[in-house]
Amino acid sequence: MQALPRTLEDGRPGELTRGFIELVGADGLLADALIGHFCSGTRWGPDSLYYSKMRDRARAWLTPMKSTQVREWVGRLISTLSDIINRPQIDEERQF
Repeated sequence: MQALPRTLEDGRPGELTRGFIELVGADGLLADALIGHFCSGTRWGPDSLYYSKMRDRARAWLTPMKSTQVREWVGRLISTLSDIINRPQIDEERQF
């Protein structure tokens, strides 16, 4: 998993990752692991800003995407990123 680029953009890196998704499908343990791979890494600054930018990038990948498997996986990635972004807000509301 670590060898897969964290992109679906045009070009060889994105082709490799899209091919992996088409091979394993949009759902299941390997697809979940790939979402975790996309969400991991070193970052600076607020997590919400980092994940918001990543979600915006993922949304841009949906428009030109032809593969149903990849579109479904990107939808799951966007949903996961939204949950990560909203989690601190939900935690704050629970404290009241």
